[in-house]
Amino acid sequence: MSALLQSLDRMGTTPALVSYAGDGRTELSGRVLANWIIKSINFFANELLVDEGFALVLDLPPHFKRSVLQIAAWHLGATVSIAGVDDLPEHIDVLATSHPDTALAERAEDVLVLEARALSLAFPGEIPPLALDWVQAVRAAGDDLEVRLGAFTGPSPTPRPEWGSARRVGLDDIDLQEAAEALAAWEEGRTVVAPYAKLDPATRAAEGLESSSEA
Repeated sequence: MSALLQSLDRMGTTPALVSYAGDGRTELSGRVLANWIIKSINFFANELLVDEGFALVLDLPPHFKRSVLQIAAWHLGATVSIAGVDDLPEHIDVLATSHPDTALAERAEDVLVLEARALSLAFPGEIPPLALDWVQAVRAAGDDLEVRLGAFTGPSPTPRPEWGSARRVGLDDIDLQEAAEALAAWEEGRTVVAPYAKLDPATRAAEGLESSSEA
């Protein structure tokens, strides 16, 4: 098990991620976040039979589900791109999208459909032939790590000196520019609250964020 997954598991029921998105506030404990990642690793390896270094494209808005998919893929040595942000590879092994009817899906070997909503247990729209409903499929994956991990292809964890002893830190794009900081925060047992810049002062105060967390 990776250092990140071990750290999340040690956090137990302590919140690892408090995410604010279009569907409101979602809180994931360290153990729950680790479970989502492990299930996704098992799903990629056992169901999609991906090779190390596979290309994953995330055509999804910011959401903890997007972050989970990215972190899981990094554990298998994948190259991960976010549509609308990164230059996309010519060949796409796996596409995770909430819009399976776009031309991007035609370029992918495997298409995963999901809705970026915490309580969505099934994709609400029509699922194209051969595409998979990711939430339903990943829920059936094993809770214990079943595969050998590849070389981690995510950024090196990079904590911020200004965090000091704060147990909660505010970050913005935890799977973009600030992914390295998010990984570091979790390895240090801290709670990440995101996206910090979009939270009003009252919400920041309610979440226990200190001014030193500011980007």
